[in-house]
Amino acid sequence: LEAIPDDAISYTKGCYLGQEIIIRIKHRGHVARKLTGLTLEKSVDVGTAITSEDGKEIGRVTSTTYSPKLETPIALGYVRYEYLAPGTTVKAGDVPGVVTDLPFIRGSWYE
Repeated sequence: LEAIPDDAISYTKGCYLGQEIIIRIKHRGHVARKLTGLTLEKSVDVGTAITSEDGKEIGRVTSTTYSPKLETPIALGYVRYEYLAPGTTVKAGDVPGVVTDLPFIRGSWYE
């Protein structure tokens, strides 16, 4: 549940493997952290700590690349639920960044 979109699971279909855990998380309200996008000022390494403005560690970078379309480094990382709002300023190591909704680019891949 940490890595899939919120609308990817049906809560109304019959029994399936793992249903109890999924329903328990739904009734709790959310997972502790979730996979999200990060737009960064420069590249960082996988495993770099993600911190909030006050220096608290809130996650880790799981992958990173340069986006030619956005003309900036981007990354994926697991971030604590309280910091998932798009536009939240963070740091990956000492590199400033911003939490970004996924997918980074919407629409046709050929635009």
